[in-house]
Amino acid sequence: MKVLSPVIHFEITKELMQRFAAQTLKLTEGELLCLRLSSLGMTSEQIGLKSGYQTETVNTYLKIATRKLDSKNRTHAVAEAIRRKLIG
Repeated sequence: MKVLSPVIHFEITKELMQRFAAQTLKLTEGELLCLRLSSLGMTSEQIGLKSGYQTETVNTYLKIATRKLDSKNRTHAVAEAIRRKLIG
């Protein structure tokens, strides 16, 4: 039987792995969404407008995610989330 290429394997298992990693780290949907939007270069205000969250809520989600990912700051948290394949 042929082995799937790494790209195809990643695409097939991506959602399951993201859910597993998020559960292990106990990242909430709000925290993941804020990390994802932050990875696109959005400010807290822009994330709030896009997500419907208040700016203070966005900042809180990002601070909590930063702590859960054992990161030094928001940028480091986004990088860690990408590295761990929690966000694309």
